[in-house]
Amino acid sequence: MRKEQSEKSILKTELQQNIEKAEQELKFLRNKEQHIIFSSGDSYTRLQSYEEKIKKLLDQERKLSRENSSIEREIVLLEKETLNLKQYDVKLNNDLTWLGYKELNEDNFNVDDIVSHLSDEYEILKSKINLKADENYIQIVNGYRGMSNRKNDLEKERNSIVVFIEEIYKEKKNLFMDAFLKINKDINFIFSRIIGGNAWLEIENEEDIFSKGIRLTVQFPEKPRRDSTALSGGEKTMAATIFLLALQAIKPSPFYLMDEVDAHLDAENTERLSKILFERSKNNQIIMVTLKDSTISKVDQIYGVFPREGVSHIVKYKYHKKELDEISLN
Repeated sequence: MRKEQSEKSILKTELQQNIEKAEQELKFLRNKEQHIIFSSGDSYTRLQSYEEKIKKLLDQERKLSRENSSIEREIVLLEKETLNLKQYDVKLNNDLTWLGYKELNEDNFNVDDIVSHLSDEYEILKSKINLKADENYIQIVNGYRGMSNRKNDLEKERNSIVVFIEEIYKEKKNLFMDAFLKINKDINFIFSRIIGGNAWLEIENEEDIFSKGIRLTVQFPEKPRRDSTALSGGEKTMAATIFLLALQAIKPSPFYLMDEVDAHLDAENTERLSKILFERSKNNQIIMVTLKDSTISKVDQIYGVFPREGVSHIVKYKYHKKELDEISLN
């Protein structure tokens, strides 16, 4: 135990020495850290000082640049003014040369003599010239200016009219294309629902849509597509009826009058057409002449015309609401 106590005493001494050494190193590092902190603060202060100097130099540079630009503009203006003065000097020399003063120099150039000579020449020419020429010239100039202003006003009015026409044309084109797309979509929907084929509208001249017309093209099931003008009588009747129903969607009328539009249709197509007509009759009134039972079974009111003893008689029959609802459900 004494041996162990001695060893621990020795270990304790070593540990105390290590602790003192570590504390000295820690103290040294803390002093170094404080020095670095002071150095950093001083560097930041110097950096701010340099930045302020750089900012002042940049401001001074911009100021000098503006002054330089201003001086350059003044130089350009002065050069232009000098050139104008030189041109004016040349013009004056040419005028004097034209008047007879061919040799002009500083030695023999006398303004008074020239003015006196020109005054004498003016007195001689005064009786030979029209003294009202300046007044006539002013009148002509004023008239020209008036006509020019009138021309400008007319040009402005013309431009405004052209712009107005273009706006009207653009608005008309937009309204037309909106209606065209809606009608085209409705035609294809009704035609495919009634017949099972396809039908669509085509603009004959797409670059100038108002220069020509519109072509109706249809394609019956298992048949090639054809223009509406190349259809048979029954097919034309069906295409025209479908086109009428499509127009109704974009611009409905209060009532429609149809004369045996289903006369050339078979039973299946007649049934389909009568259903479409019945659905479209909810927002308007359809008066139809027909002999097909499937169409008659869906109407609200029937008028029968028959002859008796050479006189036409009319019989009227109106479905009850209950019966009409049952027919609609079927």
